[in-house]
Amino acid sequence: MNKDRKIKEIRRWYNNKVLYNVIAKLKGKEVSFLSKKKATRCIKAHAVKYLLKNMAVYNFTKEPQNIYYSLANLNCMPMFSYAWDKRKKQQKEFNEDFKNYVSSIDIGFDFDNHDKNKKGLKQAYNDTKKVKQLFDQYGVPYEIKSSGSGFHININGKYLIDLQYYNINEQLQLFDKMINQLKIILDLKSLDTSVTDLRRIWKAPYTYDIKSGNIALPLTDEQFENFDEKILKPEYIKNNIKLFKRGNLERNRYKYKALGKFIADYIELE
Repeated sequence: MNKDRKIKEIRRWYNNKVLYNVIAKLKGKEVSFLSKKKATRCIKAHAVKYLLKNMAVYNFTKEPQNIYYSLANLNCMPMFSYAWDKRKKQQKEFNEDFKNYVSSIDIGFDFDNHDKNKKGLKQAYNDTKKVKQLFDQYGVPYEIKSSGSGFHININGKYLIDLQYYNINEQLQLFDKMINQLKIILDLKSLDTSVTDLRRIWKAPYTYDIKSGNIALPLTDEQFENFDEKILKPEYIKNNIKLFKRGNLERNRYKYKALGKFIADYIELE
């Protein structure tokens, strides 16, 4: 797809129904716009009007960019100036103090289509399915979505607070052990184990992936079990999926004790 056509498709995609679904995941997060040519971080977009303002300022629909958010959940993240000299100073201070803003960190499983083909997608799908089935068995609270070319499973960091993992270093340690140990236990060849740092950013749900032209779509159980990549195309979603207040389709909401049971049974913390 040429650049002009892609830009037109991106402009058509980001309508109000989509934006309200996107913004639900950006509240309390650091937002970033990324492309091959540039990266804009330290964006606060906790409402649609702020997301649209940043998209306008950073030429979002003139230069195709992906939208990412921080796995870290932040308290009282500051707003940043659009004036570059002032923003540069603000970003430096924010980066130095970043840990002081963090209340918790989401646990993210990134199943990557390393080969960028059907074989690689099948491997990512099969690995995702193993973790999904295990989480369903325990009743763990989680979300599952396409990442554009692979799949993401997320566990909200608020459940770590409920389990009394108040210290961010303890949360990061748990995150790291869960990713690395499950990769071995379940033989997850496509699982990326490099995602457990505090500044990790994640593809935002309902956003347009500029490389594949797919949407990072949260998936129902039925959509996942009968997965076909065609359902990730903007035109298919527009014609077949109701987006109004669709949300991120979290399973087993608030069942943090089930997460605790899973951790106790599967994860060696010492």
